[in-house]
Formats: sequence, structure tokens, C-alpha cells
Amino acid sequence: MARPRLSLDWEFERRLRQSDWTVVAGVDEVGRGCWAGPVYAAAAILPDGLTHRYLNDSKQLTAGSRE
Repeated sequence: MARPRLSLDWEFERRLRQSDWTVVAGVDEVGRGCWAGPVYAAAAILPDGLTHRYLNDSKQLTAGSRE
């Protein structure tokens, strides 16, 4: 069963910061895994409430836009 998708509303990160967390890193990975190909992973620490026109879920983009 698929998990529900979360929106980019920063709610989770804001709750952590209110609980005395000073740095919150977002982590993601992409790839097929060791059986079918390489995997790439990255982490980012962004300022609270950052908005940017290119910050979005890559699965919502067309294959050409992702490239």
C-alpha cells in the first residue's frame, strides 16, 4: 500500500524547530538499487520557509523537465 504524499508546507520542519532542534536536513535518494543500477543520495539544509520556483517534487515533472 502506498504512503500518502506530503506537501511542501514545512509543517514537520517547523515542529522540530519549535522543539529546540536547530538544524533540520532533508534527505532523498534516487535510483534502482544495487541489483539494477546506481543509487544517488543527497541531503540539504534550507532556511525556514524558503520558497523557490524550482523547488518541487521531481515526480510531478515530465521526464524532459527532470533531465
